[in-house]
Amino acid sequence: MLDYWLTGLVVLAVALAATGFYRIYLHPLTKFPGPKLAALSHWYEAYYDVFKKGQYIFEIERMHQKYGPIVRIGPNELHILDSEYYNSLYN
Repeated sequence: MLDYWLTGLVVLAVALAATGFYRIYLHPLTKFPGPKLAALSHWYEAYYDVFKKGQYIFEIERMHQKYGPIVRIGPNELHILDSEYYNSLYN
């Protein structure tokens, strides 16, 4: 019985590590700047929305000040500050 639990935990750990590696280094959005923790999971956003009581919008503003007009704010999300970059991004 313990072998099944251990095997399950190892498989889960390998799957999480592979997903994290893909999201940080191999994902198509890796060329856009942003915090690595935000690229890794949605927990970054959840922390600011739940524990910091909705302060994620201000964190996005600080990210733009640090990283520029296009910022990766989640594993599959970008935030564009200037509308001029929208056409160059999705052209």
